[in-house]
Amino acid sequence: GEMETKESGEFESGLAYDAMSQAAALLKSKTLQNPLYGSSISGKAARYVIGMGASGCDLSLYAAALQPFATIDGKNPCFDGFHIHMTGYPGCISNGETRFEANDDRCKIMTNVPLVWTQTMGDMRGGGIHPSYSYMYRWPDSDLPGRQHRQYEIAGAALGMDWDMAVCPCAEDLQKYNGEGKEYPLERHFGEIPFHYVIRAVLDHLKKWIRYGIPAPKSAYIEMEGEYPDADFVLDEHGNPKGGVRSPYVDVPVCTYTWKDEPGAVRNIITPFSAEKLRTLYPTHDVYLRKVVKSVMEMIQNGFLLPEDASAIIMEAMDAAVPE
Repeated sequence: GEMETKESGEFESGLAYDAMSQAAALLKSKTLQNPLYGSSISGKAARYVIGMGASGCDLSLYAAALQPFATIDGKNPCFDGFHIHMTGYPGCISNGETRFEANDDRCKIMTNVPLVWTQTMGDMRGGGIHPSYSYMYRWPDSDLPGRQHRQYEIAGAALGMDWDMAVCPCAEDLQKYNGEGKEYPLERHFGEIPFHYVIRAVLDHLKKWIRYGIPAPKSAYIEMEGEYPDADFVLDEHGNPKGGVRSPYVDVPVCTYTWKDEPGAVRNIITPFSAEKLRTLYPTHDVYLRKVVKSVMEMIQNGFLLPEDASAIIMEAMDAAVPE
């Protein structure tokens, strides 16, 4: 999770960064302690290790400040690339330290391996648990050694999905260690944007960038207007954001996506279109389906959708009651 200013406490949270380096180095080692190499199934050490996750600001700090020093035998990096999801500028390096200042050059992460970001709408504007206004820390995409970087901003995506919580520990498992019992939905809420489709495609590009030197595709930023702290999204005629990584959910919309800053979260509000508006936009189901397929093909062409996920979107559109 994100580390804001920390008081010296019982544990030194900065040690987590050392553990990350050691775990990555272990996976590459040809030792029996390596669970991959010592396994009777694979018996091979990892050739590449990627640091990936929605980790508050911890992973971005690691990439910005520690990655250049985290090496194996003083030469090869422990991590070969990073995919950082939902975060702002780097956090705290240890207990008792403050976050990097916003104007610290390390907030614009230039590291020695390929790095990609996937940001949601809830990350861009700040507020709640993400006060760092990620749009302020944009910098031009680059393919130069030591500055290999891409930032992807997913139009319409909420800060988190309830749907993907289905892979979290179930209530029974949580109770085993006195955790708070929770119930998670197993089906996606109507209109909720499955941004993990974009994440999977981006991860595939990152692997090719690391292994073969093929740079990941570029994408336009989400359009913003105004200045910090009052910056906001530029909206289209349906009230949805312009720019960013596009999908059928915003290019062939059936909902309006808005955002509200609340204590502890940036809440995504999904408002379905009225039956009258749906009939105006899509006189027949065939018209709607054809537009979705066209948008899906553009998403694949732009590099932000894998074929298996394209099929899922099209099947969903085929079953949708549009127009009502």
